[in-house]
Amino acid sequence: MRFTGAFSPSLKLRLKTVVAGLCLCISPVTAVAQDVPGIDEETDEPLTDTIVVTGALDRKPVQEARAFAKSLLGGYRSDAVGARFNIPVCLAVHGVSDAVVEEISKRFYENARSFGLNVGAKNCQKNVFIGFVDDLPKEVESLLENDRWAFGNLKPSERRKLVDQSGPTRAWHVSKLGNADGVELVYAESSEIPGLYTYEDRSTAGHSRMYSSRTQLMNASVVLIERSAAVGKTLRQLADFATMRAIAPVDIERDRSGQIPDSILTLFESPLAPDELTVFDSAFLKAYYASNGRNFFLSSTIQAIALEFSRKLDSFDKISKEDQVAPMDGAN
Repeated sequence: MRFTGAFSPSLKLRLKTVVAGLCLCISPVTAVAQDVPGIDEETDEPLTDTIVVTGALDRKPVQEARAFAKSLLGGYRSDAVGARFNIPVCLAVHGVSDAVVEEISKRFYENARSFGLNVGAKNCQKNVFIGFVDDLPKEVESLLENDRWAFGNLKPSERRKLVDQSGPTRAWHVSKLGNADGVELVYAESSEIPGLYTYEDRSTAGHSRMYSSRTQLMNASVVLIERSAAVGKTLRQLADFATMRAIAPVDIERDRSGQIPDSILTLFESPLAPDELTVFDSAFLKAYYASNGRNFFLSSTIQAIALEFSRKLDSFDKISKEDQVAPMDGAN
């Protein structure tokens, strides 16, 4: 089934279905100082304790995948931690018919489960919003001027960036600070020093040059797509693109050079865009949501993505060789 551009009620009305996830993420402090690893100024990688991958990573496709992953996550310091959903995802789709909502939701939830995310029960509180709109720049400007709650705890510079972006899609995420165990940190007055407000952390987990003592807990995400750009795309393509944008804070607007691996993220850039999530996309999300990587520094996450991509290539190479048909007896 392909997208045809059916119309439905206002964006503002439907976006309020995720208001709890957006508004409750507002916090008096958006960053907390912590010990971070030494960073190589040329490579942006920690100086020690990185994930070391040998052999397969020397292959050009893996190098390209690593560079692309770095570009997608490059809007953040390499010693930062990527935001992830650790609560069940619950989807709201706006701007399309009920039949399209059903198809996109089905595929989105299939993707989410395959990468280890939990899915909310029936009538759950919506925390992922996918909207198809007629005038994307105008919608974003309107939200920024009249409904700033829709942007949660995004900084003013991050909000303006959404307005200044080009292209037919926008996405943003709101999150809260958590400890190494993925438990939300509460910002409150210190019981020991009156007047001092800080985050209370009862976790016993430490940090290293690979792992942070903090996590970023994604509470809500919004993906908006220009309706006219979506026309003609398959619902699988749209659902897979939205999956990538909704559950991972990828930045597709950043400059990137050289060859990049096939990715559903090129859906609105190339006439040769893939039909669904690719090997790279699957490797990216699988590594990003690995249970042991939720508090990886982003530099380590990028390495983990490259490793997973390498493993998938090795697996495909093995299957390809096994599928080769041996010549029949007597054949020349």
